[in-house]
Amino acid sequence: MIEHLIHFTFRYKLLVLVTFLLICGAGIYSLMKLPIDAFPDVSPNLVQVFAECEGMAAEEVEAFISRPVEVSMMGIPGVEKVRSLSSHGLSTVNIYFKDNVDIYFAHQLVFERLKLAEEGIPESVHLPHGLEKSPVLSGMGKILAYYLSSENHTTTALRTIQDWIVKRELQTVSGVAKILSQGGYVRQFQVKVNPDKLLQYDLTMDEVVTAVRDNNANLGAGLIERGSEELMVRSLGLIKNAEDIENIVLKTHEGTPIYVRDVSRVEFGQAFRRGVVSKDGQKEVVVGDIYKLHGANSFEVIEHIKERVEKINQTLPDGVKIVPFYDQSKLIRNSINTVRNSLVLGLILVCLIAFIFLGNFRNAFIMLCSLPFSVLLAIAMMKYAGVPGDLISFGGVAIALGMIIDATIIMVEKIQISLQESQEDRTASSVILETAKEIGQPIFFAIAIIVIVFIPLFTLQNVEGKMFRPLAFTVMVTMAGSLFYALCIAPIFYSLLHRERKAEKIGHPSLSRFQAYYQRILISILKRSALV
Repeated sequence: MIEHLIHFTFRYKLLVLVTFLLICGAGIYSLMKLPIDAFPDVSPNLVQVFAECEGMAAEEVEAFISRPVEVSMMGIPGVEKVRSLSSHGLSTVNIYFKDNVDIYFAHQLVFERLKLAEEGIPESVHLPHGLEKSPVLSGMGKILAYYLSSENHTTTALRTIQDWIVKRELQTVSGVAKILSQGGYVRQFQVKVNPDKLLQYDLTMDEVVTAVRDNNANLGAGLIERGSEELMVRSLGLIKNAEDIENIVLKTHEGTPIYVRDVSRVEFGQAFRRGVVSKDGQKEVVVGDIYKLHGANSFEVIEHIKERVEKINQTLPDGVKIVPFYDQSKLIRNSINTVRNSLVLGLILVCLIAFIFLGNFRNAFIMLCSLPFSVLLAIAMMKYAGVPGDLISFGGVAIALGMIIDATIIMVEKIQISLQESQEDRTASSVILETAKEIGQPIFFAIAIIVIVFIPLFTLQNVEGKMFRPLAFTVMVTMAGSLFYALCIAPIFYSLLHRERKAEKIGHPSLSRFQAYYQRILISILKRSALV
């Protein structure tokens, strides 16, 4: 089979050369489109459902919210397990899917079940925001973090700028899934009710809450026709400041309206919080964590975020500045540079060694081309198979870099020797073809043994499988590319670069002396085989 493949490719040289160029072009195109990350995504296929319920104890959250949501999510196809965490005022339900389930499809299935889950929650349980599904992101999706720097603003003012300006601007960047705000205090209107006043006017706390909620809305009241005109009637009731809250009517007592200001004090305050963010353990700051969408190109998303940050900094109040302190693109850039430097260094060393041992620039060039060809083929296959570029997958290419050239060295050196030892009446093409067929099978089995070593890595599961399967894939594809180059492309390049039939001296005089030393050592060892 190997001999037939070599014969076919040697017969259709133009087709092979076109294939060589197409693979290189596909690799370059795939490299520009390949998702680049710092680490492989080892997080599980997870969708989360949240529910906030203020004032409820953990036991009540578990019984009234977490349990009904768990039951409704159990029957979703592809679900492996469902776990929940119930704490004071918060329910978190984690739905784990099998690894072969598309994450976007999993989110869609969970979203369709939310309505069924809400029906299982008692009507007496009030959920201010209802059941909320997590965005489409993974545990490894944090790509950038920043803090707001200012000497003239309080943490409450900085948190307000973060939530209402910075966060909303950055959320519009393509590829951003979620931005978490931490630190500082959330500014809010606070209605501090006087219990004695409630008793005096025969009011309850629920009536105050209901009145404030119902009086914060704009309503449409239809149209009034006047001749050829239509007048739109609207009821403006959105709250704009503390005075609007104070003027809300709770009820009338003996014909006199009772306002919110009569039973409470309305003022700006700070929402209750848990936790704090500090810079160097000294100064409290406001922080934003940016998470990317699942499968998005981290490097591109980070670059777009940086461009938007520069524009936002120009519009912020005086003294306020966005300062990134965690940037995953640095690690991504280092991983890319590692592979690039290894490839460049490998090309230089291979060129030098090939010239020293073969004494021919053209033969060194043939060997040199196997490195970029194999790497570009691996990158093209990574793009096709959906394997992102990261430290592990690129590490597989770097591991294979030292083995790529082996098969081509054997092929080129054997062809060169065969041409020197062949008879003058034979054509160079026939000698090259016969030599390639002669050593094609040994080269195939030599590469196959290396590839087989990495096959067990595909049997790994869970975290270790997600970590090392990309490495095994890239090593095997790169080695397969080097095998194809050595068997099918190298002989064609040799026939094109050595059209004239003339004797070539192998190596330099220094290499001949080295071979003489080696011969003496070998003969000495063979005489003492038992001792060896």
